[in-house]
Amino acid sequence: MLQNPAYAGAYVYGRRQKDPSRCRPGSLTGTVKVAIGDWAVCLHAAHPGYISWEEFMANQGRLADNVCRYEAGHSGVPRKGAALLQGIAVCGRCGRRMSMRYTGPNADYPVYCCRSDRDQQGSAMCQEVRALAVDTLVERIVLDALVPDQIEIALAAAGQLEQESRQLERQWALRVERACYEAERARRQYDAVEPENRLVARSLERAWEERLRAVEAVEQEHARWRVQEPLLIGPTECAGLQALGENLPRIGTRPPRRQPIASAFCDL
Repeated sequence: MLQNPAYAGAYVYGRRQKDPSRCRPGSLTGTVKVAIGDWAVCLHAAHPGYISWEEFMANQGRLADNVCRYEAGHSGVPRKGAALLQGIAVCGRCGRRMSMRYTGPNADYPVYCCRSDRDQQGSAMCQEVRALAVDTLVERIVLDALVPDQIEIALAAAGQLEQESRQLERQWALRVERACYEAERARRQYDAVEPENRLVARSLERAWEERLRAVEAVEQEHARWRVQEPLLIGPTECAGLQALGENLPRIGTRPPRRQPIASAFCDL
């Protein structure tokens, strides 16, 4: 569904083509993917799709950005580790992307390394820098830049939480509607059977009772979810989010080395 355009309702031809440099005698391999703009045939809305063409193209862009190719403008995906700038730090000497390594007894001291010369040419390493001091400076710069927008960040977070709650409520409503539809369908089947067909009537009655119990179970689960996850954010929650926004510098301080901080800044 992510990569096949048929799920977006499109008929295409020419997604792959043979690459003579990769073909081997007697082998069927050697094909490469072709860019979407170079497909020989691409007919939108050729049949009903599960997703729209716009959503399909957005998925392709997101998948392309997940690849770590900074020279091509792809940012890549976050990876594990305590370093804040892993994958995005640039060497101040040669301008190339720096990699990571961890030192110390427990391998919890991150170090930014520029080792392209050593890996590609066998020469000496360009340079390496301990990450703790660099990350602390970057954290302070980021937090100083967010000071004027602390309240706006808190309100945006409140709006996002409310939107997610509404989406979950919609999903629960669809589940309840589906269960009620199945129960009503079982009731119509039971009403349509002839009284003489007692065996069929008993089996349909059992199916109807099972559908009714399923409706009751879904409604109870929905009620429990509403108690645990309120649909709307009240004044108390909004005040708490605003307080968090005002105390953003204190929240964003670096935790112990073993706890990653990159995910916290991604959420902000």
